[in-house]
Amino acid sequence: TWEKLSINAGSINDLFFINSHEGWAVDYDKRIFHTTDGGNTWVVQDSNLSCWPQDIFFLNPDTGWIAGGEYGYFGSWWGMILHTTDGGDTWEQQSMNSSRGFLSIYFTDPNNGWAVGRGPDDGIVLHTSNGGESWQVQLSGTIGFLYDVYFIDSNTGWIVGNDSTIGKTVNGGMNWTWQSGADGLSLKEICFTGPDEGWIIGGGTILHTENGGETWEKQESGISGILTLT
Repeated sequence: TWEKLSINAGSINDLFFINSHEGWAVDYDKRIFHTTDGGNTWVVQDSNLSCWPQDIFFLNPDTGWIAGGEYGYFGSWWGMILHTTDGGDTWEQQSMNSSRGFLSIYFTDPNNGWAVGRGPDDGIVLHTSNGGESWQVQLSGTIGFLYDVYFIDSNTGWIVGNDSTIGKTVNGGMNWTWQSGADGLSLKEICFTGPDEGWIIGGGTILHTENGGETWEKQESGISGILTLT
């Protein structure tokens, strides 16, 4: 059974919990909400964000990152990556303003992290090996947006995006192999519990694998709405 929790927010872009009690949410109004009681109550953190947050990730109660950006003229999008070391009370910008929009970010340890989104002509992957002090572009070769990234260690990870895109790397994002089974879906989020078992969502569809993504099978969600993983 599920219980509906109340949060006085606008359109929530992402939700992240580091344990059963503590978590954060970000909304379209550039606000961060923080809970320490499993989401029963939320407080707004006066963070003065400099970008529209698309994704939030915390490694521990103090250290976290936001992937997002600002809209410019004629529909342009300037990507940003922000970093906090005080639990989200203050944030500093790590990446230069970029025409590449960032939609998701993930870290496996204090040093190694990845951010994905869209480039001028293709999906984009960025990697850092120093906690975000500097980022290097890893071109994915995909067309369209990349919506989510997930790694189980510093070598093995997955990306998902438009046009049924499912990519897997075993060398930290330097190369990607492509997996099938999405049947034309725009894939929004991915999560693994280990090297073999994982899930993808796209719209109201759930995909499940038990072999590291070699094959994906649909699971019935029982609803027609849009789903999200957290």
